Amino acid sequence: MKILIQILLSFTIIGCSSTKKLSIESLEGDYKWIGSYDVGEKIEFRSDSTFIFYWTQGLMNGVTKGRIENINSKFRLYSDLDRNTFKFELEIPPQIEQDYYEIMVEDDWSILIGATCIAYSNGQIVQRQSTNEMGKCRFEPLRIDSIVIKYLGYQDAQLSVERNETPKSLIIKLKADNHYHYFEGQSIRIINKRTIELETFERKKIFKR
Repeated sequence: MKILIQILLSFTIIGCSSTKKLSIESLEGDYKWIGSYDVGEKIEFRSDSTFIFYWTQGLMNGVTKGRIENINSKFRLYSDLDRNTFKFELEIPPQIEQDYYEIMVEDDWSILIGATCIAYSNGQIVQRQSTNEMGKCRFEPLRIDSIVIKYLGYQDAQLSVERNETPKSLIIKLKADNHYHYFEGQSIRIINKRTIELETFERKKIFKR
């Protein structure tokens, strides 16, 4: 009987340890990964099932906030913002009669000269040019079903084009690239009480507290 009780107590302790290991309270705290000079990352787990991720890469740095979800006994991270959060603004100025698409590209302060404008048809590039000194690019309407605008340091803008429905004159206002690191369900591997493994920037790393 004594042996049986000891066995049952052992299972209880193991069960409690396993539960504790998977609880958010046991994960709470700051974990750091240190890379080369001026490169590092820190993630702070909070008891309210949220996290804050800080990263530095030389002159570039960023902060990501998000939530922790327990899915099938695995902690997974989801950032508050997703890849579709930062969208460009589209304006429709008064239209004049014209048989071509004219797009003005700007940001919150001024026009953008030298932005790359690409017209696609069935996934293939059919026209490409850069915005002129007025911040404008022009496309012939034949065989265009989508247009993409690119400019270094800004989020790409992409819009679908429907013949005879899309206005011929458009203004696209690009939004700056926030150097934001997205978490889209990456799982946390708990190695021990002070060490975890986490994938960031497409690479698995060991974080310690």
